[in-house]
Amino acid sequence: MIRQVKSAPFLLIALGAAVPEAERDLLHLTKIHSRIERVFFDFGYWRVIRSPNESNLDATAEALHNEIGYLQSFVLDPRHYGKMGISLQGRIGGILLYTLEQLIVHAADVHDSAAVTTPQYSGLSLKDRSLLHKMIDPTSQSMFALDVLGKLGQEVLHNEMVQERAERLADLLRNEPVPEVYIQELEKLVGLVG
Repeated sequence: MIRQVKSAPFLLIALGAAVPEAERDLLHLTKIHSRIERVFFDFGYWRVIRSPNESNLDATAEALHNEIGYLQSFVLDPRHYGKMGISLQGRIGGILLYTLEQLIVHAADVHDSAAVTTPQYSGLSLKDRSLLHKMIDPTSQSMFALDVLGKLGQEVLHNEMVQERAERLADLLRNEPVPEVYIQELEKLVGLVG
């Protein structure tokens, strides 16, 4: 079959068209989730093996912004907007909450957690030393991932499991120098506060 597809690429297009749109969408979201998992894995690996003179913080932040941008494009695509089923919306919400949970897991100051101290980090602000604070800047009104989360339906956002995850996230974020407005917006989106 692979030989046939290589010799006649139109077969691949025909096979793709034969797959129901909902399954293609689910596959697309699964790929985005896998890439986000890989970004966090690579960041964790970098923190363990890095040399004192390199930084992967900006590249990691850019990769995460790109993936959340892909999710936002998916949500706002006219083919999907307002027509997505609960399962696809739930998958998107799960990816966004997973991303925020992983930001908390990787919130450590890269200077303090380095095996070898890196003097070039000592004078930098927190947003230049921590992945969480790079994505949710303590000095700005950044709503990283929440703007996409807010586009999902109320039945998904007010789901008990989503609310429990969001409540746990809010509690963890309160232990970090994250703007209170960000935490309040998260709680408001999932119906934890009026």
